[in-house]
Amino acid sequence: MPDKLPYKTFLATFKFAPRAAISLLIKNKNNQILLTKRLRPPFPDCWHLPGSFIIKNEAQMDCIKRVLKEELGLDLKNNKPKLVGIFDNINKDPRGHAIDIIYEIVFPNNVRLKAVGYTKEIMFFDKLPSEIGFNHKEVFNKLGYK
Repeated sequence: MPDKLPYKTFLATFKFAPRAAISLLIKNKNNQILLTKRLRPPFPDCWHLPGSFIIKNEAQMDCIKRVLKEELGLDLKNNKPKLVGIFDNINKDPRGHAIDIIYEIVFPNNVRLKAVGYTKEIMFFDKLPSEIGFNHKEVFNKLGYK
């Protein structure tokens, strides 16, 4: 796996160009949407799509696998991620301009989840909560979710 930048260096990169991020729209067979709460800023204690910035020399599929493992303790297995959209996040992330690449993945209803890494809590939702961080509320609206 490629190496992550030291946090200060990572933040400095936003001064020069947008950062590409993968976010995962994970659903179960009941069409509920999985959201996570972050432990640390930005947006601690707000719900959001699990995701991460792509690391240099990391393929998108490898980033998806890393997010599943690092945030949810899951393996991709036979689930096929489907690209559902690419969204500008120019001013909703206090760190800087990001480009969100959203993939949808459907897991069985009985999938075992565990909050790992910087994930505080995981929950499937029928209806979206009001406390949503980043640009994810706009992403949901553009994708037709309320």
